[in-house]
Amino acid sequence: MAANTQQLPPTINLEHCDDDMQDLTFVTATHHKHITKHVLCNGFGFGGVNAALIVSSIER
Repeated sequence: MAANTQQLPPTINLEHCDDDMQDLTFVTATHHKHITKHVLCNGFGFGGVNAALIVSSIER
């Protein structure tokens, strides 16, 4: 969805960050508009069933 709408979704339950992480950018509360070319989706299941999918936008 982030690749299609060009918006980064917020991180659930993130209200504040440690002082050591102030140089990183976190998406909190609401989405942020950001041009994305590639999106990574991780899926974790029971019994070690894991998958990672990278979706890239098409240059037009």
